[in-house]
Amino acid sequence: MLPAFASFKTVMSKCMNSWKGYSIDNVISVWGYPTNKNEFAGKKLYYWEQSQSYVYGNQYGVYGGTNTCTRILEVNDDNEVVGWEVKGNACPFTYCGVKKWINPINDPWKIEKVQKQEIKQQKKEEKALIKQYKKDLKNK
Repeated sequence: MLPAFASFKTVMSKCMNSWKGYSIDNVISVWGYPTNKNEFAGKKLYYWEQSQSYVYGNQYGVYGGTNTCTRILEVNDDNEVVGWEVKGNACPFTYCGVKKWINPINDPWKIEKVQKQEIKQQKKEEKALIKQYKKDLKNK
């Protein structure tokens, strides 16, 4: 679950960095085929472009616009993701975005949760050891 207070930059950085070092084939298996692929200045770039138009109205008028998000991955000669960029006015929220863009093998939120649980368990074990140590000192 993504924290509601997380900034756009933090959310997208965690999401996009979760793919670094992984094969573009892994990305495609989760994100689907890219909308475009280019080679620019010797770099292989894959693009996933999304847009969503909206229109709404009320007694004051009719309003509308388009939300866009373009995710760009740079891939090296071994087809591993080495860099990324996002552009648009609606990342990570276009099409319910980020949750489905995270690398399921390298999900930073799950990793953080496991690490917090491990720290909590370590602290619990330390408290138990200290308690036992104090008990042993009393009994001597």
